[in-house]
Amino acid sequence: MIILSGGVRTEGKVMPMGRLTKGVFNPDEIEILSRVFAATSASNETEEQKEHRASRIIANYMAGITDERELIELSRKRWADSSPVVI
Repeated sequence: MIILSGGVRTEGKVMPMGRLTKGVFNPDEIEILSRVFAATSASNETEEQKEHRASRIIANYMAGITDERELIELSRKRWADSSPVVI
């Protein structure tokens, strides 16, 4: 994991963090958030979708959901719920 000015790079993916956080996360929290971000990525995501997903992960974490598996589940569920329906 490499911490960048605009986000955290983990496994080739960058989790945008700059403008999304008002507080400071400790290294253990960054590691959890990075793993959740990496585990919920999709190959065809736009930068806007990545930002939205990162924002949801951080919001859930800041709301008190700190279990990694639960964060992943919530992020995947919301991603699936927000996918466009093709008719």
